[in-house]
Parts: sequence; C-alpha cells; structure tokens
Amino acid sequence: MRWYRFGTDFFVCDCEKRKMYWMYIEFFGKKQAGKDAPKMCRRINQRFLKNKFIADARGGNNMELCGKVVHFLGDSITKGVGVDCPEHIYLNLIKQDCELKQANNYGISGTRIADQRVSLPDWPDAFKLYFASRVADMAPGADLVVIFGGTNDYGHGDALPGQMSDRTPDTFYGGLHCLILRLMEKYPGVPLVLLTPLHRQDEREDHIKVSADGQTVCHTTLSTYVEIIREVAAYYAIPVCDLFTLSGIQPELPLHRELYCPDGLHPNAAGHRLIADRLEGFLRTL
Repeated sequence: MRWYRFGTDFFVCDCEKRKMYWMYIEFFGKKQAGKDAPKMCRRINQRFLKNKFIADARGGNNMELCGKVVHFLGDSITKGVGVDCPEHIYLNLIKQDCELKQANNYGISGTRIADQRVSLPDWPDAFKLYFASRVADMAPGADLVVIFGGTNDYGHGDALPGQMSDRTPDTFYGGLHCLILRLMEKYPGVPLVLLTPLHRQDEREDHIKVSADGQTVCHTTLSTYVEIIREVAAYYAIPVCDLFTLSGIQPELPLHRELYCPDGLHPNAAGHRLIADRLEGFLRTL
C-alpha cells in the first residue's frame, strides 16, 4: 500500500490491484467516510489510471521515488530563505511525501548558474560559487539530481546571456552547458531534471548586461533565462519542470504575493508546498 496526496485529500493505493481507496481528512484531522465515498473512489480510480501514477501492468516505467537519494542544487529558494523552518522547504516536503531516503540540499543564497565577473565587496565568499563550481563537492551517490536556478543570473548577475555554442561559465548559456556536462560526468546514467525560475515581482524590468570590454550590451528580462534553460535542456534531452508556467505563483498579483511570496522573490511555506506538489507530480510522469 502507498499513500498519495491531492490537496487536502489522501488516498491509499493498492498497486497490485491498481486501485485507490479514498479517505477524506479535514483540516482538523477528523476522518469521514460518508455516503459519497464509493462515488469518490470511482472518480479517483479514473483519475489515477488516466494520469498513470503507477506503472502499467504491461511494463510502464514511471519514476519510483521511495527510498531514493536525490540531490537538489540551487540558490536561496532551495536553501529555504522565506520559510519558517527547514521542514517546509520544498525538497523536505518531497522527502516526506515520497519517502525519499535522502534529500540533499545544495542550495546557496545569491548564487548563479553563470560565473560572476565583478563581486561586490560585502558579498560572502559563497555568493561567488556558481553552480558548476560546486559539483565537485557534491556527494558521489545519487539516484536523481534536480537543478533549480537562474533567477539570480537575471537579478544581480553580470554575465551576458551568451549563445548556444558557449562552453565556459562566463555566460549563462556556457554556465548551463558546463553544469550539465559536469553533472553527467560525475553521475553517469543518473537522471537530471531542470526547473525554470519562478515568477518574481520585478521580472519585466530591463536588466542590462555589458561585456568586460564594453562592446556587447544585452537587454534581458527573466523570461530570457527561462527560454535559455528550455533550449539547453532540449539539446541534452533533459526533462524540464516548468515552474515559470506551472507553479501557480505570480508575485505581480497582490493576492499571490500575500499568499505565497511576501517579498516578491522567495516563496513562503505555502509557496514551497505548491512547488513540492508540482515537482512531485512531474517526477511521477518520468
């Protein structure tokens, strides 16, 4: 038997019989099994089978997460800035929901996928550690690696977006290529998953990136980096969980900012719950 969660509803899954049994749990923990329970069971069985949450009897290969070791490489959102306790970080929610053996947090605040040309004097040394530079320090064993970054490259990074042919961390394209290649070398055969950045309140502002020699000037918005992540991931045939499109968080909306992202950038506990739900559902389709 396995437990699955949809909002405030919990279901017990009998994988051998390919059925799900419904049990509604109110916010205050009161269990109910009313007269509509059989009807709900039928509905959930239909949804369960339609969305293929378990392997098909003929040999489906949906990703099994129970007992797996997952590395999460990211920035301040992965580190947990914005939540009141580590248990509410999206990766720890996934660990609990999916019964992971380990959910290793490699999030460092302020870091970027590309290298930083000029660092501010008051920046901690850790801010200078672009993603690919940290791969060597990650634990050797993993069943899955999740990469969640890009918002700081837009927000305060000074690297140019670059072009698809770049292979050095001096541009965003190049930094992403370097990261993926180093992860593939360190974890051969291990699945990688890329997450696009979340929406942020200032995402439409024109951020100007200038090359070191001053000859190249690029105007960027957050969507510039989202599109690059999608393009590079497609080149390597790496699945992308597109949180920019699917997260349900848009801080430009006053209601969403109040509910999920009070500072316009870092999700709170409710926002991390949304991220965890989206990523769990996405991983189960792989």
